Amino acid sequence: MFARRRILNAYPLKGGACRGDESYSIPSGPFYASVFEQFGSEAQCEAALETARWPEGFRCPICGKAGHSEFRVGARKMFQCRACRTQTSLIAGTLFQSTHLGLTTWFLAIYLIS
Repeated sequence: MFARRRILNAYPLKGGACRGDESYSIPSGPFYASVFEQFGSEAQCEAALETARWPEGFRCPICGKAGHSEFRVGARKMFQCRACRTQTSLIAGTLFQSTHLGLTTWFLAIYLIS
């Protein structure tokens, strides 16, 4: 607890919005507008991730075949290979695999860090 407080006090955000007792709003401007234009919805983030993972279309991680079915389990996109019937999700094997955060949150964080 004390280490966290020291870190928050040592590295304040612009406007002083780094402590839990202060309100924080998402910054605006042309930089953030371009991010939200590209990755503002879960569907846009899913499309970008799918293109990054499989530039030539889905390939089964087990047998390598291209034929597949797409479906959803909750909010997550899933793929099932028609040849071997292996199921895999869009985020399986990525840093997003074990998280409950939405892809829009992750994409914004990655964009801000890079």
